[in-house]
Amino acid sequence: AAPTTWQESVSGSLAGGTLVFLKTLVKYPLDTASVRLQMPNSNYSIRKPAELFDNSFAGIWNPLLWNIPGGAVFFAVKDGTKSFLKASGMPKWIATCIAVFVANFPYWIIRNPSEVVKTKQQAKDYYEENINSWEAFQIEFK
Repeated sequence: AAPTTWQESVSGSLAGGTLVFLKTLVKYPLDTASVRLQMPNSNYSIRKPAELFDNSFAGIWNPLLWNIPGGAVFFAVKDGTKSFLKASGMPKWIATCIAVFVANFPYWIIRNPSEVVKTKQQAKDYYEENINSWEAFQIEFK
């Protein structure tokens, strides 16, 4: 038997959370280097990789804390919406497009605030030295 809408949402939520966790662990140091290189008047250089990647996992808990639930919500909403629309007789490709569109709204509502703080923390020059994520959130969203 085909999975129910509820089963699709639950499996999508678990898969989404796992995917975001692994993706964040792999990409975070590369993202940190990219942000540092793109900063105006940056002292970082690709010719000095040790300096460029120094402390590149600092602040990773912030995106993990927000992106895992964001990914879980995205996939739960996408899979549940897609399953509902397909059961209503909508063609699969249209159901998928609509489901992805709908799922992006809660995903970015959850994820965007953490992206602002994460990028500024990665730049290293934006906040005071050794500021934690909670303090950075308080500065950004007072």
